[in-house]
Amino acid sequence: MFSTSWIFEENKHVIHEDSLEIEGVKKMPDYAFKIGKERKFFVEAKKPSVKIETNPEDAFQLKRYVWSGKVPLGF
Repeated sequence: MFSTSWIFEENKHVIHEDSLEIEGVKKMPDYAFKIGKERKFFVEAKKPSVKIETNPEDAFQLKRYVWSGKVPLGF
């Protein structure tokens, strides 16, 4: 018996510290989620002590990853 769910599961990937080139510099989002070879979204993790609501640099970092990686979402 052939299972199509096995093939689908094999093509889902979470890449820790995926590599992007931004303005000629290698950057590494914390996590990239892919299906097959296509990136779907990025996740940038921060320590609990980081106040993301008052630190615009963190939001800009994620926006830069999303824009440069040509993905529709970032968390």
